[in-house]
Amino acid sequence: KTYFSFSSFYFLIALICLAQYRVQPFTEWFFPFIGVMNAIYTCVGAIFGFSKLSDGYGYSGIIDYPSLNGVITVTCYFLTLPFCRNMRVKALSTVLILLAILASKSSTPLGAFSLGLIAYNATTLKRVFFAIAAVTILLGTGYYLDPQLFNPQGRLEAWKVFFSVWVDTFPLFFGSGPGTFSSLAIETQQAKQYMVGHYYLYLHNEWLQILYETGLIGLAFTVGIYAIALYKSFKRSDHYVVAALVSFGAASLLVFPLRYFWGALLAVHLICLGFGGRHGRKRLTGLTQ
Repeated sequence: KTYFSFSSFYFLIALICLAQYRVQPFTEWFFPFIGVMNAIYTCVGAIFGFSKLSDGYGYSGIIDYPSLNGVITVTCYFLTLPFCRNMRVKALSTVLILLAILASKSSTPLGAFSLGLIAYNATTLKRVFFAIAAVTILLGTGYYLDPQLFNPQGRLEAWKVFFSVWVDTFPLFFGSGPGTFSSLAIETQQAKQYMVGHYYLYLHNEWLQILYETGLIGLAFTVGIYAIALYKSFKRSDHYVVAALVSFGAASLLVFPLRYFWGALLAVHLICLGFGGRHGRKRLTGLTQ
């Protein structure tokens, strides 16, 4: 994992340097690289038994959290599709990402992939029907692997506990302050005697954590930026960007991608693509600007 993380970082630095000489915009290659390498790492880890959390959960990759790692891999998958020059490469990429999702043993990346698939095929009615059929099969498989797939009771209870204190303690419009949830969560759990075997470091919902820490103003700003990026992408028919944004945004209802470097960097990249990216305009086959 150390070698993988450092190779990704060095690859990022190299692409930034090349971008200075207009050899290639580095972000167009970096995130497809992250998605492919992360999926391969997760699958290889499942085969040889490494990169598994100590509690016996699923296999992970660049991030030691299977569901979050899977969400980042799925989002990068949709950004990889413009580089697939034929159906064989696209099919191979799809099989690889599905294997990585199964290896993660998490329903969150499965749901992110399903919603992204619907968004990607939302241009024609025929494709939508195909996507819905595929998603139905995927969700059925997910429920077979994880009977708790449609049971978010644990998270719902946690959100109720934390916000019952938040409403009475912090300013509604400004929240508790950026980055303060982790330190306040322990105090809240002890005060409410909400002990579930561990302390919450994150709220397991990026949108709610933004509300908790930055209030209604911060949430409105974040949702507005996201909605504008999604609207602009859809209007330009940038199918890959729309699918990636939908996948990332939907998964953020259950995980916390902005709390990790790779997730935050990916989010910034998606917003930039949404406001002015060229994915979907034409197939990216070489040097583009």
